[in-house]
Amino acid sequence: MANRLKHAALINRSGNTISNSEAILKNKVTLLYFSAEWCPPCKHFTPLLKEFYEKAKTKGENIEIVFVSNDKSEAEMLSYFQNHHGDYLAIKYGDEAHRELPRELNIKGIPTVAVIDKGGKEVVEASTVRQAIIDGATGTKSISAIILEWRKASGDWTASGGNVLNSTNESPEKLSRDEMRAARLARFGGGPKPSKTSAKIVASSSTKTTAKMTKNNTNTSNNDNNNNDKSNSNSSGNIDNNKTKEQSEGLKQLISMGFSEEASRQMLEITNGDVENALAILTS
Repeated sequence: MANRLKHAALINRSGNTISNSEAILKNKVTLLYFSAEWCPPCKHFTPLLKEFYEKAKTKGENIEIVFVSNDKSEAEMLSYFQNHHGDYLAIKYGDEAHRELPRELNIKGIPTVAVIDKGGKEVVEASTVRQAIIDGATGTKSISAIILEWRKASGDWTASGGNVLNSTNESPEKLSRDEMRAARLARFGGGPKPSKTSAKIVASSSTKTTAKMTKNNTNTSNNDNNNNDKSNSNSSGNIDNNKTKEQSEGLKQLISMGFSEEASRQMLEITNGDVENALAILTS
């Protein structure tokens, strides 16, 4: 399902059309609020949603709400929006998105709040969202914690610690450059860092080489050149095995982050097994 918000006509509470609506919604947790002034349950819920939104904005949360009216006329919609809602946005009455979104998201009743990802897909159960808004507005739960969960559900890399790409499971190649950069920052700053494979290889190889060399020197006086050659060969084999094992772990790590096995292998070869450098190249 295409995200109709990208092409929808959005207005503010003053009724003015927002010219840069796509930029305003970019990288924000987006909630669609389906409601109407004639709806009795909406009259109780809308003030809670307004309170939630205002508290979230005060905390600096990157969130936006878009009101989708089910009022009987544009005049009723504007009156309801301007007098009872928070300082968020609304889809212009009669716009294609205003007509089609309730059908596409299978809205059964109002009030309903849908958390959507960048593709326009609903990613959290509506009843769960509604209860979370009530809990946040009344102080029962942390608003920041609630929004963090919504960010994870909508595929925000920085909220997921770099463990998922997005809620639609898109491949890295389909992400924008900014999203890939965010992915890298999330992996290095927001979640567990990739192991410094190259450093481990050097340390492991150096330790084992020193141990083998000591053993070889001790046996030099008792063994002939053929035995020394055999011992050195075994030492080299152990180092190679360790390096292969570390690179295999790095490969698994990159694949788990959504990169293809072929691309991951190629980058690890280029960087001599350094996962951080390989990831930097893959996300650049």
